[in-house]
Amino acid sequence: MNSIYAIFGGSFDPIHYGHLNIINKIIKEIKLKEIIILPNYKPIYRNKSITNIIHRIKMIKYAISNQIQYKINLIEVKKKLFLL
Repeated sequence: MNSIYAIFGGSFDPIHYGHLNIINKIIKEIKLKEIIILPNYKPIYRNKSITNIIHRIKMIKYAISNQIQYKINLIEVKKKLFLL
């Protein structure tokens, strides 16, 4: 059984078909067992996110809800919220 994992990070502000198409391609090409989506709280290349982090997380969860190989990890968001 294949046990390759990958992490796909970004602001996902908002998550869109470009993100999902890349993820699907990676899963098929590399035959991944699981891909971990890692949203960041605030990208360093932007002054401000367009969408609130809670709404971005909800959008990500909705977008990946029917994909068993997709998991979301909130470690970066939790780390930032804890330090505020």
